[in-house]
Amino acid sequence: MIDSVKVKDIIKSMGVDLCGIASVERFKEAPEGFRPTDIYKDCKAVVVFAKKLPSGSLFASSSVPYTLVNSYFANEIDKLGIRLSLKLEKLGVRAVPIPSDDPYEHWEPQRSYGQGDTLAAPCWLSCWSGGTWQKHTFNE
Repeated sequence: MIDSVKVKDIIKSMGVDLCGIASVERFKEAPEGFRPTDIYKDCKAVVVFAKKLPSGSLFASSSVPYTLVNSYFANEIDKLGIRLSLKLEKLGVRAVPIPSDDPYEHWEPQRSYGQGDTLAAPCWLSCWSGGTWQKHTFNE
């Protein structure tokens, strides 16, 4: 059995700056196609985490610094998500990693616009099956 405190301890030990966990119920009002259960039907909880990026990249007059930083951190967050999934699976928890940026399934060709299939983008999400969220426990 693993609880939300243990999950947060694991991911924080991996170097993230922020971490939160929410019951899948928090997403029930999300539009169809953007709910965690649309990605994994047995999802019970979602973990979101983030890393701070250099704020100077946001103030540059060119978009080049931000693009560089965004690409670097999107890749790093995705790697962290996969590593977290593997650690959780060793503990008997099924975790489904979701990319922080692309690929994505939602595409609006008239706007040349796409977005991830979660409301928490650009953060990484993991859907867990099993356990009882009200008791903050996770097990298969």
